[in-house]
Amino acid sequence: MKKYLSLLKFALKEQMAYKWNFVIGILTMLINDTLFIFLFVIFLGYFSGIGITLWDFLLLWSLVAFYYGITNGVFANISKIAFFIEDGKMDYYLSFPLHPLKFLAFRRINVYGVWDLLFAIVAFILYLLFYTTVAWRIVLLSWIGIIVLGTIFNIWFVIILACISFWLDKWSLVSQVVREFSVSFGLYPPQIYQSNKVLFTIIWVLGLYPMVFLPYNMITVWSVWTDWLVMIAICIPTFFLSLWVFKKWLRKYNSGNLVMQM
Repeated sequence: MKKYLSLLKFALKEQMAYKWNFVIGILTMLINDTLFIFLFVIFLGYFSGIGITLWDFLLLWSLVAFYYGITNGVFANISKIAFFIEDGKMDYYLSFPLHPLKFLAFRRINVYGVWDLLFAIVAFILYLLFYTTVAWRIVLLSWIGIIVLGTIFNIWFVIILACISFWLDKWSLVSQVVREFSVSFGLYPPQIYQSNKVLFTIIWVLGLYPMVFLPYNMITVWSVWTDWLVMIAICIPTFFLSLWVFKKWLRKYNSGNLVMQM
């Protein structure tokens, strides 16, 4: 693990080499996320009939933005696995005596995506300070536990989705659309979708129930031990399943030209 953490440290230094690009990228993400909050404030009037408030959106942001920051920021290459497979760019990660999936994950950081982690934490702190009526320590511990399990689920979901590219050409375009839909739908409270069974079924397929909506309900409605059992049962075994699938399906990989590619 020390070896891979060193890779992660190197990837961060690589991103910070061009300081102006680094600063401008962070400011751009800051403006982008802040504008989303303003948009939610504008549209809150449409949801007033079902009791949705800005705090509900902030709680969802603290979940979705954190997951996004992990798979598109800290481990930026995870979201690009399907493209690497299709373009034959896995050659680079297979040419070193390291675990290819770990090497790929730790190899690159996207500092603009990392901002989403900070935004998620700020959104949750605001929710914690100004809205929750339950003891803040309990809510904080619940959020941390949910974030850990939800992040594990999101990582395996992205890996499994990308691995289909070992079998289907140009699947990367489909996987990208699915991930974008997951983020878009995940930013709205589940009350909006529950009356539409077809839409709610699609949300299940997109992985939003265990990743966003169950955690949301566990914090807002309060959780019981069965909720935690469901989260653990969905997130932990399937994570190891995704590692096995990647290793198994990697045998179908069609190499590129064996030139080191980034």
